[in-house]
Amino acid sequence: FVRKIIGDLHIEKMIEYKRVTPRHCRVCLSIVTRVGAAVIFLFGPFPSLFSRSLVLDLSHTQTRIRSSESSSLTGVSSEPFSGEPYRAFPSKGRIFIDDSNFPRKRVKSKIEPKCLQWGVVTTINSPTESVLHVAQLPAWCLVVVGDKKTPEPYELPLLSGSYYLGKNEQEEFCSNFDDFCTGIPWNHFGRKNIGYLYAVAHGATKIWDFDDDNVLLTANPPQISDDIIMMQAHGANDCHVLNPYPKMGGPLGEEQPSWPRGLPLDLISRPCDFNVEEVKNPLEIDVGIVQSLANNEPDVDAIYRLTRGTPFDFDEKNEWIVLDENLLAPYNAQATVVSGAALWSLFLPMTVHSRVSDIWRSYFGQRLMKDIGVRVAFAPPHVRQDRNSHNILGDLKAEDALYHQASSLCRFLSSWSGSTGSLPGRFEELIVNLYERGFLEIEDVYMVQKWIAALLRAGYEFPTLIDAIDYENVAVDSSKRKHMPKSETLEEEQKWPNLQLFVPVFPDGEEELGNILLRSLEFFWPKSKLNLLFLVDEEIKERDAFSGRLISKTSTFVNSVAVALNSITKEIFGNGHDRQQLLMFWADNFTDAEYVGFVDDDALLTNHVQLIDLFDKEGRPHVFGRSNAAGVSWWKAAEERTSWSYGGEREVMRTMNYFPVVIKTSHLNDIREAILNHHPEFSCFDAFFAQLRRTPYSQFNIFFQYLWYNKREEYAWHLEATHVADDHFRSINGTIETMTHPMPRCALHANYDNRNSGSNQRETLLFVDDVMRRGFCYSLTKEEYDNEKGGYTRGCTKAGHSWQNVTTTPNVDQWLFEYLDWRWDPRATDAHRKRHALNKKKESWNEKVLKDLFPGIMAH
Repeated sequence: FVRKIIGDLHIEKMIEYKRVTPRHCRVCLSIVTRVGAAVIFLFGPFPSLFSRSLVLDLSHTQTRIRSSESSSLTGVSSEPFSGEPYRAFPSKGRIFIDDSNFPRKRVKSKIEPKCLQWGVVTTINSPTESVLHVAQLPAWCLVVVGDKKTPEPYELPLLSGSYYLGKNEQEEFCSNFDDFCTGIPWNHFGRKNIGYLYAVAHGATKIWDFDDDNVLLTANPPQISDDIIMMQAHGANDCHVLNPYPKMGGPLGEEQPSWPRGLPLDLISRPCDFNVEEVKNPLEIDVGIVQSLANNEPDVDAIYRLTRGTPFDFDEKNEWIVLDENLLAPYNAQATVVSGAALWSLFLPMTVHSRVSDIWRSYFGQRLMKDIGVRVAFAPPHVRQDRNSHNILGDLKAEDALYHQASSLCRFLSSWSGSTGSLPGRFEELIVNLYERGFLEIEDVYMVQKWIAALLRAGYEFPTLIDAIDYENVAVDSSKRKHMPKSETLEEEQKWPNLQLFVPVFPDGEEELGNILLRSLEFFWPKSKLNLLFLVDEEIKERDAFSGRLISKTSTFVNSVAVALNSITKEIFGNGHDRQQLLMFWADNFTDAEYVGFVDDDALLTNHVQLIDLFDKEGRPHVFGRSNAAGVSWWKAAEERTSWSYGGEREVMRTMNYFPVVIKTSHLNDIREAILNHHPEFSCFDAFFAQLRRTPYSQFNIFFQYLWYNKREEYAWHLEATHVADDHFRSINGTIETMTHPMPRCALHANYDNRNSGSNQRETLLFVDDVMRRGFCYSLTKEEYDNEKGGYTRGCTKAGHSWQNVTTTPNVDQWLFEYLDWRWDPRATDAHRKRHALNKKKESWNEKVLKDLFPGIMAH
């Protein structure tokens, strides 16, 4: 008790005044402890001191310590643990109040990442069935963190993408993160934190956090898909902690149902009421945590094992449960999938026992996930736990804090509200508050600060807080900008470059052009920025009438419109695909604009187009490249033609992957000259093209092959792997990791979308309406969304696009292009949030189109 009272005050005082290091503090603390013990031994325990309330008030720390009868220092007393603050963290000890202290230097990985999915485990045993199973998972890497008791050599399968970190390997890796690793003791569960950091530093966007005695029963860890049955749980009354076991097939018992380790004991016989409803599209919910239940030896506490006993299995209900934002439930570090937006929450506190650490982590992590719109889900058993040897009475003692403090912790978290304007700062703020209330000790505050710094140095991008957006007024409150990472603040209005959209068209496609491209341009593209150039074949009989109709249809919603005639004769290149592609190589002959944007007549815009959708903040056009790992034969053949065009060099990327494809107009001449330099056998470019067109080719792939190797710094590159194991871009010279970060597009290819049957014009129109309806709701600022006069709220809500949904869940239309969906990458969700936070109010919306999209709801 003396050690606690005098020691904590002494440490806080010394650290606040920065006179000594923590090592010196420990020496002083040891001396103070011995002196205090001697005083008590000589003069007795001073009963009167402990029989009354004792409050020490030191102005420099504002620390308050109550009597031992109700002290939260031990968490054990005859009175319930209150969780009220009784001590204060030094006021100068906060680091992440704003982003000025965020580390900017990034650690370069020494091991080339082999995948984006990692299993992480720490063990003191030889490789178990569980570990060997994960080591063999396709498209997964594994890091095993050893301890001093771990038998060595630790043999993992060769060529499995698995890494064992013994003492030497940990020290080598930790040389990049000394401040963090040196704070983790050996022979401690907390060494698993090194494994989490190792995975993140080597490219992890998803982590399977497991124990060596939890054996997968399925081919892979649990993963959300369209074919699962997911129920969303909503809390009732003022109860905020859910027991998922009974609902998911756990034993009900005669008086009390089964319960997970960490559930507040007062909720065992008086469980919270909650309602469930089926989720129509599970992929639309942003789930950051998936906890797999375990059969045989489920994760229950020592009280359950002593009174009810195990083993037991869950009934085969096959239902998942996802919690709403206001519910809490304990999850563990034994069989849990943690995705990109929640990777920061992996930190295991080390001043509590390992039987408490992962539960405390789950509770404070869930509270913070609410602030970024991320949910927690529970999956049916994907593992069987063959429990390692445990002393149940030892577990009973180790779990003491769970029994006495969990209820107070959950009450506190349910009412807690952070004030810091970034997730790192809010994470730090909450851990400080937990220290001040006795749930954690001060060492964990410092370790969380070091964990945040280590993640930032490893290149991890923290998600944006939802309340960094002022939902009551406009998209982003300028008073909060200083609290947001610099990359997420609204940039000053950039001047739109001189851009002209280049659209080859044919009379046969006039109806399709009007129903898809022109309709969406009118609705989504700012009128003052829309410059259209239509290319019409010169020899067609109705060219003048057709040209007149094009100008008439578009003149009301464009800044400028022109029609140019293509004089290439039909006999040479026909009037179809090839002629259209050749025109793009020569677009600089038709426009004086600085930039040309290529679009097809079936390109369909998906949102209110802003400058940031087309150019980065440095004024460089966005380029969306995709690997050809999907192996489509036509694209494989086109890949060979790209290579042939430049003398055999390997094709870098496939860029028929977005619209509009924006290129600096002057670069087109450079591209033609570069190709002819590789092919002196052709007298002119058209002769080269005549040879090129004999087999499949892509003009966009050919464009960006040259631009990648010769003008790379003049474009902003976004490189899309087609699935989690696709490592194509890691083998391309010049690729940097930030290029692989997902970014939403602003258009899709309507006739190559598997949701558009295209069987008739009516079906296509229904598809277009659905895309435009969704795009409208996703494009609104909060001020626009709440426009009750116009009916925007009612219309979007009825269409299934609530404000919560549009701010946190990616719009599928911005991520799906020609059958491939980029949302497989967990980082897509955070990219969506960042883009949505930058929505700007449109000058006006076309009321006629709105009435068509939302009949009976939208009004002028």
